[in-house]
Amino acid sequence: MKQVQVILLQKVGKLGGMGDVVHVRSGYARNHLLPKRLALRATEKERAYFELQKEHLAAEYKEHQDAARTAAASLEGRWISIVRQASEKGSLYGSVTCRDIAEALGNGVTRNQVLLAQPIKDIGVSQVAISLHAEVQANIFVNIAPSTEEASAQQEYYQKESIPQ
Repeated sequence: MKQVQVILLQKVGKLGGMGDVVHVRSGYARNHLLPKRLALRATEKERAYFELQKEHLAAEYKEHQDAARTAAASLEGRWISIVRQASEKGSLYGSVTCRDIAEALGNGVTRNQVLLAQPIKDIGVSQVAISLHAEVQANIFVNIAPSTEEASAQQEYYQKESIPQ
């Protein structure tokens, strides 16, 4: 497994922050970090370029972060309802995935921003995190029910009884 050194242009998950020089697998750098402009190869020429552009990159990063915080404020605590067929025991015929949640949310949220460990397979209310930026997340509530009437009843119940506001 060949490793390469890259300079991160912004905070990347658990990898590091802007300006950090890290070792990553060559495939990860080639297929993810470099095409998405999250990093530069750590050559002397690229290091010099990074030092010249550091302040501009930091300002741009801050601008994106502020926009994400504004979007997160509008999403925080939002409820979405998804109607799916289910068995009498409450198990869904199928599941609710990141794509379903992103489509229900709209607002330019993509399925990659929905942080769901595994698809939801039961009726009920789930709290789901939406990652709008490396450092900004919003939590929403996903209400899954077999009909719109039951979705309304579930939401009313959970808002009054289960979830502290």
